[in-house]
Amino acid sequence: MKTRANFFTLGFMIACSLCGSLLIFLMIAYPPTTIQDYFWRKPLFGSILFLMCAGGSLVAIYPRICSVTHETRATNETLMDTGVKTGFPVSSEGHHPNCGKFRAHTIRFRGTSYCAACTGLLIGGVVALIVTTLYFFLGFSIPSFSFPVVVVGLLGLGLGLIQFKLRSWTRSAANLLFVLGGSLILIGVDQLVQSVFVDFYVAGLTVLWILTRVMISQWDHHGICISCGFLCVTKRKAAVLALATQPVQGTDDHQDSEDDRCKRPHTNV
Repeated sequence: MKTRANFFTLGFMIACSLCGSLLIFLMIAYPPTTIQDYFWRKPLFGSILFLMCAGGSLVAIYPRICSVTHETRATNETLMDTGVKTGFPVSSEGHHPNCGKFRAHTIRFRGTSYCAACTGLLIGGVVALIVTTLYFFLGFSIPSFSFPVVVVGLLGLGLGLIQFKLRSWTRSAANLLFVLGGSLILIGVDQLVQSVFVDFYVAGLTVLWILTRVMISQWDHHGICISCGFLCVTKRKAAVLALATQPVQGTDDHQDSEDDRCKRPHTNV
C-alpha cells in the first residue's frame, strides 16, 4: 500500500514538472508586451539561484552522501516491503551498495569509484554558479540568445529526469545538464519576460524539479534492491547474527572460578 502511494506521488510530481515546463515554453514563445522591471529583481533571484547551486554542490561532496567508499545503513522503512528489517551496515562504493547491481551508477577515476550522479551534480553546480554570477551580478547577457538558452535548459532538465536510464559517464553528463539547465531556464526567462512574478514561479518550479529528480532516483534504487531481494543486507545480517551467537572466550572459565569459590569452606576469624 505504501509503495503504491509513493508511486502515485511520483507520478503526480512528474506530471506537475511536465506541465510547468510546458507553461514556461509558452511564456517564452509569447512573452508579455508590458514589462515591470525592478532594480532588485536580478540581485534577489541571482541570490536565490546562487544558494540553490551552492547548496546542491555541498550536498554532492558531503562525505556521508557522496564519498569514495564508506558504510551505508539500510533502514527499516526502506526494507519494509520485503520483510527484511535490519540496521546493519552494508559495504558500498560511491555511496551505492557494492553488489554489482549499481555498477551503472558509479564511475571510476584513477582506480577509485565515485557516484556518477553526484559527480555530475557537483560539476554542474560549479558551472551554474559561474553562469549565475556572470548574468545576475556582473551584468553579462546576450538578449538575442535568450530563447535558445531556455530551450537548451529544458532539454538538459529532461535529460536529468531520465538519467536513471543512462550509465556511468553519460549519467554524470545528464546530471550536469540537469543543474545547468535549471539555471539557464531562469536566466533566459528573466531576460525575456523581466517579471518578478514569473521569476518566482520559475524558482519554485526549480525546487519541484529537484524534488522530482530525487524521487525518481529513490524509486530507481528501491526497484533495483527489490529485484535482487536485498541480498547484500540479508547476508550482512546473517553474518552479524552468527557473530553475536558465538560464545565469548573466557566466559566458561570465569563461571568455573565462581563455582570453585562457592565450594570452598568458609572460615570464621
